[in-house]
Amino acid sequence: MLSSAIAHIEAALFEPVIARSVLSRKDTGTVRDEAISSSSETFPEARRLLQAEACPEERRDRRPRNDIEFIEAQTRSVEARAALRWLKARIVRDGLSLNDVAILARDLEPYRPFLEETAAEFGIPLNVVGGQPLAENPAVAALLSLLSLPASDWPRRPLLDAWRSPYFDWIGQAITPAHAAQLDEISRQGRVTGGLEQWREAFDLWEKRQKTGDELEEDESPLSPGEGQGEGVREKFESFVDAITPPSTATVRQYVAFIETLIGDDPFSSPFLRFQNEGNEGGGMNVVVCARANPSTAGRDVEALRAFKDVLRGLVLAESALNTGALDYAAFYADLRGAVETATYFVKVEAGVPAASVLEARGLSFQAVALMGLSEGEFPRQEREDVFLRESDRTMLRERGLPLKTRLHGDEATFLYQAVTRARQKLLLTRPYLAQDGQPWEPSPFWDEIRRLNGNRPTVRVRPEDGLEPAEAASPVEWREAAREFDIHMKKSVEALTARLNPRAASIFEGDVSELAARRVAGSGPGVRHPHEEKRGGVDGAPESPRG
Repeated sequence: MLSSAIAHIEAALFEPVIARSVLSRKDTGTVRDEAISSSSETFPEARRLLQAEACPEERRDRRPRNDIEFIEAQTRSVEARAALRWLKARIVRDGLSLNDVAILARDLEPYRPFLEETAAEFGIPLNVVGGQPLAENPAVAALLSLLSLPASDWPRRPLLDAWRSPYFDWIGQAITPAHAAQLDEISRQGRVTGGLEQWREAFDLWEKRQKTGDELEEDESPLSPGEGQGEGVREKFESFVDAITPPSTATVRQYVAFIETLIGDDPFSSPFLRFQNEGNEGGGMNVVVCARANPSTAGRDVEALRAFKDVLRGLVLAESALNTGALDYAAFYADLRGAVETATYFVKVEAGVPAASVLEARGLSFQAVALMGLSEGEFPRQEREDVFLRESDRTMLRERGLPLKTRLHGDEATFLYQAVTRARQKLLLTRPYLAQDGQPWEPSPFWDEIRRLNGNRPTVRVRPEDGLEPAEAASPVEWREAAREFDIHMKKSVEALTARLNPRAASIFEGDVSELAARRVAGSGPGVRHPHEEKRGGVDGAPESPRG
């Protein structure tokens, strides 16, 4: 059963349209009257609201509920954070499971990096429906950068990144982070931008300076004493170049075999491969082993590397089908990069919050849904005429008997219907109110209409500089930021607790006075006169009369 507020939106936006369509075709016999009645019986609340929409008196009696909430965020990143914070509140406070909530958008790609970063901070496993871009995976991006070195003439920065990358094991070349730092300094002194000739000239210049002790220029930093002497950095560089230099001309199958040798096997996939890897030291860079070294990203990177190998196998199959001949490495790398940029990979998540586009979420149902991107031009997406055949020309040609269909189908309203009805109980609608260039971003007509149907409830506007209540914090980072206004009280509490736990006093005014308690009690009893009272005479300051 849909909540009444969500069913109200569904009924008010779409049911009257269906009803008018049915009534207009009633006399033709193509559509029967039962089409609406059977649909409305499935959602009796929607039917009642539909009747109330046609009756102004009943419509005035309706009161908007809190099942639909509205958030306007400054940017897409702030919007994604607000949506995930709302979903986490539904999980923690309402007791919903991860599979009972979802986050949707007309197009998920602009929100993907923000959602992944924020979900990791909030501790929410995210299940991205439809896969993730393979080229954006860090392991695959590092591998593509490494493979591009021979094709792009060994540029300085990507080469140094390859030496420092955690995804590559250079045990065969005995390259360490210290060697990478030495190579960086040598390339700076030699003004290297790229090309093997410049690299080798830089090594010659460095060796000459080591022998003659020439002074460095102002913007050059010397190596530490003894650094680089006898370390064989040049030999390691030449070994590195030999290891990743492919044949100048070969078939796709030969290039793929070369790359798979560089990647190396996964020793955890089977005992046979583990035994084979132990007996083949230095045969590859052990990319899969390095990817598994970080438990927090191992699952993601291993799945991406498997998808990368699938892309390689696809290139081999294409070569067999097309019967292509040998080609140079630059052409092969261009084909490989193009194939990777169009590929996706899937991360296996046992339980996670689904994140999908509106089209990918069709047919699914959740207790709570956050729908993002309800700004002008984003949802509904603008439909454009065909530049070669405009709609007016199509209409004219259809009247003359040509079977031409319109290119403007008006499906965006249907997509909104499918999106808002994914939620059975709670629905959050969000939108950014500033574009990337800082200009105001107008709301979507869907946003305005849903707000009107929901009683024009006030929206929540979220900005990064706005304070966040500590109870609304969804991560330790947010809690620390929310507690800034309580810093004075927190600091005093920390200082008091630190002083209490410290076995030694920090000043003469601190310490344990429990041993003096009995003495102070004895000296503070009734009838005891203190020295300051004796000096001033009486209690009221007047001189005392002599006893007698």
